[in-house]
Amino acid sequence: MLTKPSGMLAKILIGKYCQSASFLDCKVSNNASYGWRGICIGRDLLKTQLGRAIGTGKDTRIWQDPWISLSKPVTPMGPATQTSHDLTVADLICPFSNSWIKEKIQVLLPEYEAEILEIRPSKRGAQDRFIWLLTKSGDYSAKSDYLAANIKEEKLSQSPPTIEFDWLREIWNIKTSPKN
Repeated sequence: MLTKPSGMLAKILIGKYCQSASFLDCKVSNNASYGWRGICIGRDLLKTQLGRAIGTGKDTRIWQDPWISLSKPVTPMGPATQTSHDLTVADLICPFSNSWIKEKIQVLLPEYEAEILEIRPSKRGAQDRFIWLLTKSGDYSAKSDYLAANIKEEKLSQSPPTIEFDWLREIWNIKTSPKN
């Protein structure tokens, strides 16, 4: 649905369930089918390691899409001004030299300037595309997703040691002034 939105199944599902938002941003309605709910669960897992490779920058929103890093999903922290809220990455690229406009970056995203300047916009006009950050090629694979899910599960299961707390002694039997 992300890489081939012109496919028949993608057109049908996006047309039915994503009328007011993009596939990545749409909410699951109460009357959604079981199949669509499953797709959305997979989408939510996918979003945790999804990034954007910058081509022309025309399809990537500055404040909403994870485009600053190719190793982890980094979306700039705002607040975005009213005039910059709807800007795309192309608005930070000079159309003549195809290089970054440093002055705009310093005004809008000064804390990300070094990372942004490392990104090379496409000189041949390639489209922006979604990339899976867990593979070198940027292509999604079920194997890399499975490994990511297992790593996440291991981190969650390694909770910090619990501290013994005696509620009776520490809270309920404490000597204080009487309630009036």
